[in-house]
Amino acid sequence: MAVTLIDDASTDETWRVITSFDWDQRFDVKHMRNAENLRQYGSLNRAIDASENDLIVVLNDDDALFPDALEKIVMAYEREERIFMLGWGSLWIDEAHPFRERESVALENLELTLYETEEVPRYRDLSDLNITHSSSSFFKVAWAAAGGYRKKGNRIHPDAPEDRDFQMRVNALHPVGVYRDYPLALWRSDSTHGHEY
Repeated sequence: MAVTLIDDASTDETWRVITSFDWDQRFDVKHMRNAENLRQYGSLNRAIDASENDLIVVLNDDDALFPDALEKIVMAYEREERIFMLGWGSLWIDEAHPFRERESVALENLELTLYETEEVPRYRDLSDLNITHSSSSFFKVAWAAAGGYRKKGNRIHPDAPEDRDFQMRVNALHPVGVYRDYPLALWRSDSTHGHEY
């Protein structure tokens, strides 16, 4: 399994931390560092473009995956072969809502919501297709077909965050599956508000 870690020209200890981490030998780890800040959309595009993986799983630096996340993602694509993107729920954590455990549930006991391409013209709200970015996954061919992530000003809606914009553009081309009620990621709700990306 290949893992790509990208440092977006940070001014803190990010590069030292990601390059000093002792990875399990089963992982093929690639470290990338941007010479200048490319923002999230640019860093994602650069890392995905450099990846040799067919299946991409996103994990932002302030979030964490549950231990069963990768297994559940692979099993879900095997279960529903028509989808090109897959999303899951998340547990939001912040100072008022600290980490809490959750039980692992068998995939066959979870409900998949399927978003067909024909539904996209009926979307009226940016949350009509709502996928937590961390733990979202997609095939690299879908990323390429949709034109990757876009910077602000080039998105389908001026208020769309880069992840929602990308997800809707993929869904315009391919079916997307979402397991709403099962969290695969811990999402920090107090770390990205107010940032323009």
